[in-house]
Amino acid sequence: MVCTRGQLQRAAVEQPTRPDPSPTAEDQSDRLKQAPTPVLAERSLNTLPMSGPQKAAGEALPGRSPTPVAPPKKLTGDDRPLKRLPDTVQATDKLPDGPEPVAVEVEYPSREELTRVVGSPEQALSTLLSTTLASADWVEVCHALGTLRQLTVHEPAALLEPHLSQLVPLVLKSVRSLRSSVTKTAILAVGDLFLSLGDALLALADVGGAAGPTTSLLGSLLLKAASSEKQFVVTEAQRTLELAADSVDPAALSALLLPYTEHKSPKVRGRTAIVLSLAQARVQDNTLRGIPVPSLLAASGRLLTDNTPEAREAAKKLLAHVRAAFEQTEAAGVAVPKAAEEGAPAPTPWEAYCRAQLPGSTALAVLRAQQ
Repeated sequence: MVCTRGQLQRAAVEQPTRPDPSPTAEDQSDRLKQAPTPVLAERSLNTLPMSGPQKAAGEALPGRSPTPVAPPKKLTGDDRPLKRLPDTVQATDKLPDGPEPVAVEVEYPSREELTRVVGSPEQALSTLLSTTLASADWVEVCHALGTLRQLTVHEPAALLEPHLSQLVPLVLKSVRSLRSSVTKTAILAVGDLFLSLGDALLALADVGGAAGPTTSLLGSLLLKAASSEKQFVVTEAQRTLELAADSVDPAALSALLLPYTEHKSPKVRGRTAIVLSLAQARVQDNTLRGIPVPSLLAASGRLLTDNTPEAREAAKKLLAHVRAAFEQTEAAGVAVPKAAEEGAPAPTPWEAYCRAQLPGSTALAVLRAQQ
Protein backbone atom coordinates (compact mmCIF):
# COMPACT_ATOMS: atom_id res chain seq x y z
CA MET A 1 0.00 0.00 0.00
CA VAL A 2 1.37 3.35 -1.02
CA CYS A 3 0.65 6.39 1.22
CA THR A 4 0.92 9.87 0.03
CA ARG A 5 2.77 12.61 1.92
CA GLY A 6 -0.51 14.14 3.14
CA GLN A 7 -1.72 10.84 4.57
CA LEU A 8 1.50 10.38 6.51
CA GLN A 9 1.24 13.84 8.02
CA ARG A 10 -2.38 13.26 9.17
CA ALA A 11 -1.42 9.90 10.74
CA ALA A 12 1.37 11.51 12.74
CA VAL A 13 -0.97 14.18 14.09
CA GLU A 14 -3.75 11.74 15.04
CA GLN A 15 -1.38 9.21 16.74
CA PRO A 16 -1.84 9.30 20.63
CA THR A 17 1.07 10.44 22.76
CA ARG A 18 2.84 7.55 24.53
CA PRO A 19 4.15 8.00 28.11
CA ASP A 20 7.88 8.23 28.59
CA PRO A 21 9.54 5.09 29.67
CA SER A 22 10.09 4.82 33.49
CA PRO A 23 13.19 6.80 34.51
CA THR A 24 16.26 4.94 35.44
CA ALA A 25 18.36 5.48 38.58
CA GLU A 26 20.83 7.51 36.57
CA ASP A 27 18.05 9.80 35.35
CA GLN A 28 16.83 10.40 38.93
CA SER A 29 20.37 11.22 40.04
CA ASP A 30 20.72 13.75 37.24
CA ARG A 31 17.40 15.36 38.16
CA LEU A 32 18.40 15.71 41.83
CA LYS A 33 21.64 17.38 40.82
CA GLN A 34 19.74 19.84 38.65
CA ALA A 35 17.05 20.57 41.31
CA PRO A 36 17.51 23.68 43.50
CA THR A 37 19.19 22.94 46.87
CA PRO A 38 16.90 23.56 49.93
CA VAL A 39 17.98 26.29 52.36
CA LEU A 40 18.32 23.79 55.22
CA ALA A 41 20.90 21.84 53.25
CA GLU A 42 23.12 24.87 53.01
CA ARG A 43 23.51 24.99 56.83
CA SER A 44 26.42 23.39 58.53
CA LEU A 45 25.68 20.20 60.34
CA ASN A 46 27.05 21.82 63.51
CA THR A 47 24.20 24.32 63.51
CA LEU A 48 21.43 21.75 63.40
CA PRO A 49 19.50 21.42 66.72
CA MET A 50 20.33 18.26 68.58
CA SER A 51 17.50 16.06 69.72
CA GLY A 52 17.17 13.76 72.72
CA PRO A 53 20.24 13.18 74.86
CA GLN A 54 22.52 14.89 72.29
CA LYS A 55 21.12 18.35 73.14
CA ALA A 56 23.24 20.14 75.71
CA ALA A 57 21.50 21.17 78.93
CA GLY A 58 20.37 24.80 78.82
CA GLU A 59 21.36 25.32 75.11
CA ALA A 60 18.93 27.57 73.28
CA LEU A 61 17.45 26.98 69.84
CA PRO A 62 18.26 29.59 67.17
CA GLY A 63 16.21 32.69 67.90
CA ARG A 64 15.13 31.58 71.40
CA SER A 65 16.38 32.47 74.88
CA PRO A 66 18.11 29.76 76.95
CA THR A 67 15.78 27.61 79.07
CA PRO A 68 16.80 27.46 82.77
CA VAL A 69 17.71 23.96 83.84
CA ALA A 70 16.94 22.81 87.41
CA PRO A 71 19.90 21.33 89.30
CA PRO A 72 19.82 17.55 89.63
CA LYS A 73 17.82 16.32 92.63
CA LYS A 74 19.93 14.88 95.41
CA LEU A 75 18.70 11.43 96.34
CA THR A 76 18.46 10.66 100.03
CA GLY A 77 17.37 7.76 102.20
CA ASP A 78 15.78 4.84 100.39
CA ASP A 79 15.87 6.70 97.03
CA ARG A 80 19.65 6.42 96.80
CA PRO A 81 20.95 3.59 94.61
CA LEU A 82 22.55 0.75 96.46
CA LYS A 83 26.31 0.76 96.52
CA ARG A 84 27.77 -2.10 94.60
CA LEU A 85 29.60 -4.51 96.85
CA PRO A 86 32.95 -5.89 95.73
CA ASP A 87 32.90 -9.36 94.23
CA THR A 88 35.76 -10.47 96.46
CA VAL A 89 36.64 -9.90 100.10
CA GLN A 90 38.76 -6.78 100.48
CA ALA A 91 41.54 -7.05 103.04
CA THR A 92 42.13 -3.99 105.22
CA ASP A 93 44.50 -3.15 108.04
CA LYS A 94 42.42 -0.20 109.39
CA LEU A 95 40.67 -0.80 112.70
CA PRO A 96 38.16 1.45 114.52
CA ASP A 97 40.01 4.21 116.30
CA GLY A 98 39.13 6.38 119.29
CA PRO A 99 38.91 5.64 123.01
CA GLU A 100 37.11 2.55 124.20
CA PRO A 101 33.72 3.31 125.81
CA VAL A 102 33.88 3.18 129.58
CA ALA A 103 31.22 1.15 131.38
CA VAL A 104 29.62 3.34 134.06
CA GLU A 105 27.80 1.73 136.96
CA VAL A 106 25.57 4.15 138.86
CA GLU A 107 24.87 3.37 142.51
CA TYR A 108 21.73 4.41 144.37
CA PRO A 109 22.55 4.39 148.09
CA SER A 110 19.70 4.64 150.55
CA ARG A 111 19.35 7.62 152.86
CA GLU A 112 20.87 5.63 155.72
CA GLU A 113 23.94 4.73 153.64
CA LEU A 114 24.88 8.32 152.78
CA THR A 115 28.05 9.67 154.41
CA ARG A 116 29.22 13.20 155.07
CA VAL A 117 30.82 15.28 152.33
CA VAL A 118 34.61 15.30 152.44
CA GLY A 119 35.86 18.85 152.87
CA SER A 120 33.93 22.07 153.27
CA PRO A 121 30.12 21.74 152.85
CA GLU A 122 29.90 25.37 151.76
CA GLN A 123 32.48 24.83 149.02
CA ALA A 124 30.73 21.65 147.88
CA LEU A 125 27.41 23.51 147.63
CA SER A 126 29.03 26.35 145.69
CA THR A 127 30.48 23.87 143.20
CA LEU A 128 27.08 22.24 142.75
CA LEU A 129 25.37 25.53 141.97
CA SER A 130 28.07 26.88 139.68
CA THR A 131 29.10 23.91 137.54
CA THR A 132 28.37 20.29 138.29
CA LEU A 133 24.56 20.22 138.51
CA ALA A 134 24.32 21.96 135.13
CA SER A 135 27.06 19.89 133.48
CA ALA A 136 26.58 18.32 130.05
CA ASP A 137 28.26 15.13 131.30
CA TRP A 138 25.53 12.92 132.75
CA VAL A 139 28.00 11.00 134.94
CA GLU A 140 29.13 14.25 136.55
CA VAL A 141 25.48 15.23 137.11
CA CYS A 142 24.85 11.94 138.92
CA HIS A 143 27.84 12.57 141.19
CA ALA A 144 26.59 16.10 141.86
CA LEU A 145 23.13 14.85 142.81
CA GLY A 146 24.76 12.35 145.16
CA THR A 147 26.68 15.19 146.81
CA LEU A 148 23.44 17.15 147.18
CA ARG A 149 21.88 14.17 148.94
CA GLN A 150 24.83 14.04 151.34
CA LEU A 151 24.45 17.74 152.15
CA THR A 152 20.69 17.36 152.59
CA VAL A 153 20.97 14.48 155.04
CA HIS A 154 24.00 15.48 157.13
CA GLU A 155 24.08 19.29 157.06
CA PRO A 156 21.63 21.69 158.75
CA ALA A 157 18.68 22.95 156.74
CA ALA A 158 19.97 26.50 157.09
CA LEU A 159 22.74 25.63 154.61
CA LEU A 160 20.35 24.78 151.76
CA GLU A 161 17.24 26.89 152.38
CA PRO A 162 18.73 30.19 151.13
CA HIS A 163 19.72 28.49 147.86
CA LEU A 164 16.51 26.56 147.12
CA SER A 165 15.47 28.96 144.36
CA GLN A 166 18.64 27.92 142.50
CA LEU A 167 18.69 24.27 143.50
CA VAL A 168 15.11 23.29 142.65
CA PRO A 169 15.24 24.24 138.92
CA LEU A 170 18.54 22.38 138.51
CA VAL A 171 17.18 19.27 140.22
CA LEU A 172 13.95 19.51 138.20
CA LYS A 173 15.97 19.50 134.97
CA SER A 174 17.54 16.22 136.05
CA VAL A 175 14.15 14.77 137.04
CA ARG A 176 12.99 15.41 133.46
CA SER A 177 16.17 13.94 131.95
CA LEU A 178 15.85 11.32 129.22
CA ARG A 179 18.56 9.24 130.87
CA SER A 180 16.91 7.04 133.48
CA SER A 181 19.97 6.91 135.75
CA VAL A 182 19.96 10.70 136.09
CA THR A 183 16.19 10.75 136.61
CA LYS A 184 16.23 8.20 139.43
CA THR A 185 19.13 9.90 141.22
CA ALA A 186 17.35 13.26 140.99
CA ILE A 187 14.10 11.78 142.34
CA LEU A 188 16.03 10.31 145.27
CA ALA A 189 17.42 13.79 145.96
CA VAL A 190 13.90 15.27 145.89
CA GLY A 191 12.75 12.72 148.46
CA ASP A 192 15.64 13.67 150.74
CA LEU A 193 14.79 17.36 150.33
CA PHE A 194 11.17 16.74 151.35
CA LEU A 195 12.24 14.78 154.41
CA SER A 196 14.87 17.29 155.54
CA LEU A 197 13.25 20.61 154.61
CA GLY A 198 9.53 19.81 154.76
CA ASP A 199 7.29 22.84 154.30
CA ALA A 200 10.22 25.03 153.22
CA LEU A 201 10.09 23.23 149.86
CA LEU A 202 6.35 23.80 149.25
CA ALA A 203 6.73 27.32 147.87
CA LEU A 204 8.89 26.01 145.01
CA ALA A 205 7.30 22.58 144.59
CA ASP A 206 4.59 23.57 142.12
CA VAL A 207 5.82 26.58 140.14
CA GLY A 208 3.48 27.00 137.18
CA GLY A 209 0.96 24.50 138.55
CA ALA A 210 -0.74 21.82 136.49
CA ALA A 211 -0.54 24.03 133.41
CA GLY A 212 3.27 24.19 133.60
CA PRO A 213 4.70 20.67 133.94
CA THR A 214 8.11 21.83 132.74
CA THR A 215 8.46 24.17 135.75
CA SER A 216 6.53 22.21 138.39
CA LEU A 217 8.45 19.72 140.49
CA LEU A 218 5.23 18.19 141.80
CA GLY A 219 3.76 17.91 138.30
CA SER A 220 6.90 16.22 136.97
CA LEU A 221 6.87 13.71 139.83
CA LEU A 222 3.23 12.86 139.13
CA LEU A 223 3.98 12.39 135.44
CA LYS A 224 6.95 10.14 136.19
CA ALA A 225 4.92 8.12 138.69
CA ALA A 226 2.15 7.62 136.12
CA SER A 227 4.40 6.99 133.12
CA SER A 228 5.25 3.76 131.35
CA GLU A 229 9.02 4.26 131.56
CA LYS A 230 11.43 1.94 133.32
CA GLN A 231 9.78 0.50 136.39
CA PHE A 232 12.56 1.44 138.80
CA VAL A 233 11.99 5.13 137.92
CA VAL A 234 8.21 4.81 138.32
CA THR A 235 8.58 3.09 141.69
CA GLU A 236 10.97 5.75 142.99
CA ALA A 237 8.65 8.58 141.87
CA GLN A 238 5.70 6.98 143.67
CA ARG A 239 7.78 6.55 146.83
CA THR A 240 8.89 10.20 146.73
CA LEU A 241 5.28 11.39 146.43
CA GLU A 242 4.40 9.30 149.49
CA LEU A 243 7.32 10.91 151.34
CA ALA A 244 5.96 14.33 150.42
CA ALA A 245 2.52 13.37 151.77
CA ASP A 246 4.16 12.33 155.06
CA SER A 247 6.51 15.32 155.36
CA VAL A 248 4.64 18.54 154.54
CA ASP A 249 1.48 20.22 155.74
CA PRO A 250 -1.45 18.10 154.44
CA ALA A 251 -3.74 21.07 153.86
CA ALA A 252 -1.12 22.95 151.83
CA LEU A 253 -0.24 19.83 149.83
CA SER A 254 -3.93 19.11 149.18
CA ALA A 255 -4.37 22.60 147.76
CA LEU A 256 -1.48 21.95 145.35
CA LEU A 257 -2.81 18.53 144.32
CA LEU A 258 -6.45 19.47 143.71
CA PRO A 259 -5.91 20.86 140.15
CA TYR A 260 -4.26 17.57 139.15
CA THR A 261 -7.51 15.68 139.85
CA GLU A 262 -8.71 17.15 136.53
CA HIS A 263 -5.56 16.25 134.59
CA LYS A 264 -6.12 14.91 131.07
CA SER A 265 -4.11 11.76 131.85
CA PRO A 266 -6.18 9.15 133.76
CA LYS A 267 -3.01 7.71 135.31
CA VAL A 268 -2.04 11.12 136.70
CA ARG A 269 -5.54 11.52 138.15
CA GLY A 270 -5.26 8.11 139.80
CA ARG A 271 -1.84 8.85 141.29
CA THR A 272 -3.09 12.23 142.53
CA ALA A 273 -6.02 10.56 144.28
CA ILE A 274 -3.66 8.21 146.12
CA VAL A 275 -1.41 11.04 147.34
CA LEU A 276 -4.45 13.08 148.39
CA SER A 277 -5.83 10.22 150.45
CA LEU A 278 -2.42 9.70 152.08
CA ALA A 279 -2.18 13.39 152.97
CA GLN A 280 -5.69 13.43 154.44
CA ALA A 281 -4.93 10.33 156.52
CA ARG A 282 -2.44 12.44 158.51
CA VAL A 283 -5.08 14.97 159.51
CA GLN A 284 -6.15 14.84 163.14
CA ASP A 285 -9.47 16.03 164.52
CA ASN A 286 -7.93 19.17 166.00
CA THR A 287 -6.31 20.24 162.72
CA LEU A 288 -9.28 19.95 160.39
CA ARG A 289 -9.92 23.67 160.17
CA GLY A 290 -7.38 24.19 157.40
CA ILE A 291 -8.86 21.56 155.06
CA PRO A 292 -10.90 22.96 152.11
CA VAL A 293 -13.87 20.62 152.52
CA PRO A 294 -15.95 21.85 149.53
CA SER A 295 -13.00 21.53 147.14
CA LEU A 296 -12.05 18.11 148.50
CA LEU A 297 -15.63 16.91 148.20
CA ALA A 298 -15.87 18.05 144.57
CA ALA A 299 -12.56 16.35 143.75
CA SER A 300 -13.63 13.16 145.52
CA GLY A 301 -16.87 13.11 143.53
CA ARG A 302 -15.01 13.45 140.23
CA LEU A 303 -12.51 10.75 141.14
CA LEU A 304 -15.23 8.40 142.36
CA THR A 305 -16.77 8.38 138.87
CA ASP A 306 -13.40 8.32 137.07
CA ASN A 307 -12.62 5.60 134.52
CA THR A 308 -9.39 4.67 136.32
CA PRO A 309 -9.75 1.88 138.92
CA GLU A 310 -7.00 3.22 141.20
CA ALA A 311 -8.63 6.67 141.16
CA ARG A 312 -11.97 5.21 142.23
CA GLU A 313 -10.41 3.15 145.02
CA ALA A 314 -8.42 6.11 146.32
CA ALA A 315 -11.52 8.32 146.12
CA LYS A 316 -13.40 6.00 148.49
CA LYS A 317 -10.64 6.37 151.10
CA LEU A 318 -10.51 10.11 150.51
CA LEU A 319 -14.27 10.44 151.02
CA ALA A 320 -13.98 8.93 154.49
CA HIS A 321 -11.51 11.67 155.47
CA VAL A 322 -13.62 14.37 153.81
CA ARG A 323 -16.69 13.28 155.73
CA ALA A 324 -14.73 13.33 158.99
CA ALA A 325 -13.59 16.86 158.19
CA PHE A 326 -17.18 17.84 157.37
CA GLU A 327 -18.49 16.53 160.66
CA GLN A 328 -15.96 18.68 162.53
CA THR A 329 -16.23 21.90 160.54
CA GLU A 330 -19.34 22.15 158.37
CA ALA A 331 -22.12 19.98 159.79
CA ALA A 332 -23.37 22.49 162.34
CA GLY A 333 -24.06 25.15 159.71
CA VAL A 334 -25.95 22.98 157.21
CA ALA A 335 -29.69 23.53 156.91
CA VAL A 336 -31.36 20.12 156.78
CA PRO A 337 -34.57 20.07 154.67
CA LYS A 338 -37.66 18.18 155.70
CA ALA A 339 -38.39 14.70 154.39
CA ALA A 340 -39.70 14.63 150.85
CA GLU A 341 -42.50 12.22 151.76
CA GLU A 342 -44.50 11.85 154.92
CA GLY A 343 -43.08 9.08 157.08
CA ALA A 344 -39.73 9.04 155.25
CA PRO A 345 -36.58 9.69 157.32
CA ALA A 346 -35.19 13.21 157.11
CA PRO A 347 -31.84 13.53 155.30
CA THR A 348 -28.73 13.80 157.41
CA PRO A 349 -26.56 16.95 157.26
CA TRP A 350 -24.02 14.99 155.18
CA GLU A 351 -26.66 13.96 152.65
CA ALA A 352 -28.03 17.48 152.44
CA TYR A 353 -24.54 18.90 152.01
CA CYS A 354 -23.63 16.46 149.22
CA ARG A 355 -26.85 17.17 147.31
CA ALA A 356 -26.27 20.91 147.64
CA GLN A 357 -22.61 20.83 146.57
CA LEU A 358 -22.54 18.15 143.86
CA PRO A 359 -24.43 17.35 140.64
CA GLY A 360 -27.26 14.84 141.07
CA SER A 361 -25.51 11.75 139.68
CA THR A 362 -22.24 12.53 141.47
CA ALA A 363 -24.00 13.15 144.79
CA LEU A 364 -25.82 9.82 144.45
CA ALA A 365 -22.51 8.02 143.78
CA VAL A 366 -20.90 9.66 146.83
CA LEU A 367 -23.78 8.74 149.13
CA ARG A 368 -23.79 5.15 147.89
CA ALA A 369 -20.04 4.87 148.49
CA GLN A 370 -20.55 6.02 152.10
CA GLN A 371 -23.32 3.55 152.92
